[in-house]
Amino acid sequence: MIFVPVPGTKVQFCVWETRVQDFEAFVKATSYDATNDVLSLADGGFVMAGHNWKNPGFEQGPTHPVVGVSWDDARSFCAWLTQKEHKAGTIQASQTYRLPTDAEWSCAMGLAREDGKTPEEKYRKASQERTRVSQVAKRKGESPSIPPGTYPWSANWPPPKDFGNYSQDLGADAYPFTAPTGAFPANTLGLYDLSGNVWEWCEDLYNEIGSWRVYRGGSFTRDTSASLASWGRAFGEPNERYVSRGFRVVLTSDL
Repeated sequence: MIFVPVPGTKVQFCVWETRVQDFEAFVKATSYDATNDVLSLADGGFVMAGHNWKNPGFEQGPTHPVVGVSWDDARSFCAWLTQKEHKAGTIQASQTYRLPTDAEWSCAMGLAREDGKTPEEKYRKASQERTRVSQVAKRKGESPSIPPGTYPWSANWPPPKDFGNYSQDLGADAYPFTAPTGAFPANTLGLYDLSGNVWEWCEDLYNEIGSWRVYRGGSFTRDTSASLASWGRAFGEPNERYVSRGFRVVLTSDL
């Protein structure tokens, strides 16, 4: 696992999504069970078919992102990795591994400023602004002016060929399911697969009510412009396991 700094944050991001081999090391060391109630793909939808992170219903190698893991599973992995590397002296006693916050994830994506207090507010305001711009342009008989950075690749839709791993309906890549981490170009910070491959759990609650946790980045199942926008977000209960969701780890500062 390789970590790089992200301007605007006090953490270092792992350049990869957490891989099958990383999660397997955790399970072997702790006997952690993350195999129950995984929602896998069947007939265009998600069903419980007995799959799990070891066998998600499609072929994966050691460097593919682990899938079918919940927010709770991801947090348990981070706690184990922290304890393991404290014991080994690899990281300082004041440092920990955890999931990125929603704001940190936005910085990694290159979003300098977002309106709203919660992830839900930020998503809603960005979506409303896009709708407003489209409506104004329509009244004027013009094409909507999409701001640079709306999507991780540019201001144009759909995504260009071989930029990331998205739904096969977009025809943007050769992978029908997950791709090996690092199969597509990194962003300017050296981070791979922030866009596509698997949704990435973040630390935050989605809003100020309930227990939903936010996740970011889209996945190999997604083909909508809102879910693949740089500001795109979705949410789920912390114990949910879907084969379209994984996670990325950050390392906190030793300051």
